[in-house]
Amino acid sequence: MIDARVGVRIQRLLDRPKAIAKRFLINRGDNLRFKELSYKILTGYSCFQVETRRKTPHYDVTAGIIWRNGRVLITRRPKGTHLAGLWEFPGGKQEEGETLSACLEREIKEELGMRVKAGRLLFSVGHEYDTKAITLHVFQCTELEGEPKAMEGQEARWVHPRELPNLGFPPPDKTIIEFLLLSST
Repeated sequence: MIDARVGVRIQRLLDRPKAIAKRFLINRGDNLRFKELSYKILTGYSCFQVETRRKTPHYDVTAGIIWRNGRVLITRRPKGTHLAGLWEFPGGKQEEGETLSACLEREIKEELGMRVKAGRLLFSVGHEYDTKAITLHVFQCTELEGEPKAMEGQEARWVHPRELPNLGFPPPDKTIIEFLLLSST
């Protein structure tokens, strides 16, 4: 499937010589983002392939598994954010120069007002969205102090792992759910 913005530009190039079309597509000054595809451009002079590579930003993101009385803590993404309304495991984006465990502890303190200790890294999973790619690093956490409070307007709740598949989660978090369901049986 051709990105609509690129498709229009390609259509305009159909009657131009190969060199002009090739220079336009390969040396574009704009920063369009689209999946790695090959476009076959037919001109009046020849046929050639142009490969475009996606230049999406990549982020390292953390998520914490926090248990209490056989239930795990989840939060709902607030309105106006990427993936608003979906549930997720608490955590967030790593800042430059920050370790993953420090990132997780900071994010949970900022978003939920809780102090936790990031323990063992359980696993990492990659995912690519339309505008960015992430690697989600999942840690086992220990509660140190505080009750979860919606510091940024998000909902928080403790749920049994069996309830998780009935709630809406982003794709990388679904891997966490599979892990929790397998480890709780």
